Amino acid sequence: MLDDFEEGLDNGSGAPGRLMRVTGARGVGKTVILAEFRRMAERRGWQTISETASNGMAQRLLDKRVK
Repeated sequence: MLDDFEEGLDNGSGAPGRLMRVTGARGVGKTVILAEFRRMAERRGWQTISETASNGMAQRLLDKRVK
């Protein structure tokens, strides 16, 4: 999974690993893998946002966007 994500970051648009769906039962490590994805992206110069899907998420994303 990490290799696929890394390849997606490095190969740009159209790379199969660029879009991933991370699912699973509670406690299987989804947050851990997402945190590692974020670190990998930031090491390559990508800007990232850490957010939670809850009420007001869309507005929080708008507030955090790069101006």
